[in-house]
This record gives sequence, structure tokens and C-alpha cells, in this order.
Amino acid sequence: GAGLARFDGLRFRVFTIANSRALPDDNCVALAEGADGTVWIGTEHGGLVSWHDHRFTAGQAGATNSPLVPADNEIRALCASARGGVWLGTRNGLDLFRAGRFTRYTTSHGLEANNIRAVLEDAQGAVWVGTDIGRYLGGLQRLEPGAQRFATVPGQGTNLPFMVHCFLEDKDGSVWWGNNDGLHCRANGVTRDFHIAEGLSSELVRRLAPTPVGGMLVVNHEQQ
Repeated sequence: GAGLARFDGLRFRVFTIANSRALPDDNCVALAEGADGTVWIGTEHGGLVSWHDHRFTAGQAGATNSPLVPADNEIRALCASARGGVWLGTRNGLDLFRAGRFTRYTTSHGLEANNIRAVLEDAQGAVWVGTDIGRYLGGLQRLEPGAQRFATVPGQGTNLPFMVHCFLEDKDGSVWWGNNDGLHCRANGVTRDFHIAEGLSSELVRRLAPTPVGGMLVVNHEQQ
């Protein structure tokens, strides 16, 4: 990995384990910004890192000297929570880090698998997850506000032929997700599917990002 780059409006500064002792891993794979300005960083092998007041704080699974101790050091996805803290998708479950403590969700809470590929907390407080069941199968599930167990998103099944790579909620409250079978949108209880026929350059959708005017950027990847 090449580290973490921060742009101040004029130039980039790159942080690596060589020049920032508190950064445990150069392979930074996920970012999320909290409402208080904290930037959460998920690393491939070094656990969870936070950036606040121009300093890093890091924690790894099994550590005893840090409050940031996730279920697994290999973090796959992050999503800041509107109520504070951050959701972490790891190989060994879904974590919520809030107010200095972790709450862990696993298959015992209804997840189809503990390997979490994508996570989103929507504006209503529901938590959406994409799980990696194995052999390219995936689950699309949701935890409703106040619920204790994850449930399958209606009409989506629990053994989808392609795992979810990313989520996005648009300004209208519709939830979008991308996988190896195109782009999908759920609004008002109905799911719409978008493929090459609808203008995608590839069926494999890796990333989604909002634009300032309410649109969406879609990162495709050429299928092998």
C-alpha cells in the first residue's frame, strides 16, 4: 500500500507507517467522516484508525492499550453513524463503535455470514449490509431501527449470485447498491435494476459516490 493522502486545497500530504508512527498499516481500504469531523480509516491488516485534531489514534483486534479494538484487523467497509460513532464491516462480523465501546453483530444476530463487504446506515436509521457467503454468493440484509436481528431485504433472497460491493443513499432516500450484476435501487418498497442496456459500461459496479447537485458517480470495473 501507498499510505493515506490528505489534500488541503493546495497539495497532498501522504501519511505512511514510515512517517506517522500511529498509522499501523499503509493499506487503507475504507474511509468515513463523522458529523464531528472525525475521519475513520479502515485498514487491510491494522484495524481501525481515527483522525481528529490532526492526530491519529489506532487500535487492533486483541490490543489492550487502545479503545479502538474491532472484531478483526481486516476492515472491509465503514459507515459513519448519524447518532455518533462508526459501523465497521470486517471478516468476522459487523461492529458499531460508539461512545468508546464496541457492539458486535454476527450470524447469531441474523446475519447470513460474518464476512461483511459493505455497510450503510440510512436516514431512517436502518442499517444495510452486504455479506460474503462464499463462492461469489452474497446476502443483502437490513437491521431496522430498534430491532435486534437482521432480516433479508424483501424480494432479494439471502443467497444472491453476486455479493454487494457498495451502497449509497440519495437525496430522496432511495438506497442504491452495486454488485457484479449491475446497479440496483430500492425506493418505496420496490427494487429497480440497471444494466449495460440502461447505459452502464460494465455490469460490475465497485463504488458509488454522490455529486454536489444530487447525481451519482458509478465506478465500473471490467469483468474478467
